[in-house]
Amino acid sequence: MSKLCFAILAAGSLTNSDKHHLSKVPIQYQNKSIENHLYQGSFGNVIDEISELFKQNEAKQPSGIELKEVGDVLLLQPGIEDSYVMTGKVIIPHYANSKMIYSGFYEGKETDSIEEFITRKSWSDYEIYFSNINSYPSNVLNIKELIPDYLVYTPTGDKQTSEDTMYEKLKILADPNNPKIPKNFEFLHKTSQSGIVVYKIIHNDND
Repeated sequence: MSKLCFAILAAGSLTNSDKHHLSKVPIQYQNKSIENHLYQGSFGNVIDEISELFKQNEAKQPSGIELKEVGDVLLLQPGIEDSYVMTGKVIIPHYANSKMIYSGFYEGKETDSIEEFITRKSWSDYEIYFSNINSYPSNVLNIKELIPDYLVYTPTGDKQTSEDTMYEKLKILADPNNPKIPKNFEFLHKTSQSGIVVYKIIHNDND
């Protein structure tokens, strides 16, 4: 018996109508996995997901289109080809024709400020290494000190982070109106579906 069927049976008795719908679950369950991949969805508990399958589907925009939307916003920025974008989505700098500093937004120390986070000074050696090899151009030898000119924050339900990182504190970036966002973060754009937020980081002349 599959884990899915076991979970359903464990939830209690089913009506005849439920049993009829249940016969359709295997294919739709696979479709849910594909949907999560294409649209950056999340998966809840089994019973909630089965209930959701029987609801009328809403039209969704593939995440690739949304990421291109973000890239197009950045592409309009003056000097973008020489600018660094901090993001965990490698396709965005491709669309923007920019450089990239990779971040999963779960690095650093919990006690850091957002201004300190973007400098990467308190990131662990592994976090720096992983960021450098996934940045563009690659900075494997850590020769150049990278500071982002733009930041693209993608809200996520990722649970693989450790509790002492900046993961929780960085969530305020999802709300451009949050008063705790640094004053030198200029809001540029927020997508309507996933709430991806784009900021321009204003640097002082002596930075």
